[in-house]
Amino acid sequence: MNKADAIKESNKAYSSIRSKLYDAHSILIDENNDIQETWSDSIYDDEDDDFSDDVQQIIDDNEDNNTSVILDMASIKGSIDTLKNNAKYTGSKFDDKLENAKDAEKTLSHYNELVTDPHGNYATFVSETETANNNMNALDIYN
Repeated sequence: MNKADAIKESNKAYSSIRSKLYDAHSILIDENNDIQETWSDSIYDDEDDDFSDDVQQIIDDNEDNNTSVILDMASIKGSIDTLKNNAKYTGSKFDDKLENAKDAEKTLSHYNELVTDPHGNYATFVSETETANNNMNALDIYN
C-alpha cells in the first residue's frame, strides 16, 4: 500500500467511526430517556409498579437497539485498527484522529454499560448518564 492509498483508507475509516459513533450515541440517548421516564413513572406515579421489572422490560424492548450499538462498537474498533495499521504508511498524520477515536470508543462503551445495566438509585443513574452523555458531546471526534 502506498501513502496516498493509506491516507484515503484512513480518512474513510475515521469517517466511518464518526458515523457509527453518532448512530450509537443517538440510540443510547433514546434508551436512556426511556429508562429514566419509566423509572421516574414507577417512583412518582401512584401505581404499584415494580421499577426493576419496568426498567428490565424497557431494556428487553430495546434489545434490537442494543445489538445495533454493539455492532456499531465492533465496527468502530475495526476502523480504529485500520487507522493503527495505516500508521506505518501515513506516519503521524492520523495520530490525533486515532486518539480521538480511542477516546470515543471508550466513552461510548461506558455510556452503553450505564444504559444497558441501570443500577443504583434514580438520582445516581440520572447523574451518571447525564455525565456520560455530556462526555460524548464533548468528544473531539464530534468537532
